[in-house]
Amino acid sequence: MLIKTLNLMSGTSENSFKPTGKLSDKSAKVILNRIAKLEIPLKWQHVCYAINSSSQMDKIKEYDAISFGWGNY
Repeated sequence: MLIKTLNLMSGTSENSFKPTGKLSDKSAKVILNRIAKLEIPLKWQHVCYAINSSSQMDKIKEYDAISFGWGNY
C-alpha cells in the first residue's frame, strides 16, 4: 500500500485500517505535514469544491481537474 510505504498513514493498529472512520484535526495535520515533506513533484492537480461553487468554475484555471459535490460530515 503506497500510503503506508510513504509513511503518510499507519492505520489504527498493525493490521487495521479504517478508511471510513473519523479523522481528528490532529491526525489530519500530521498527514498534511507528511505530504508537504515529500519531495515528489506534482504533475497533475485535482480539487473538489462545494456544488454551489460550480457557477464560478471558469474562474478556477490552475487545476487539471475540478469536481463538484456535497460533503459527508
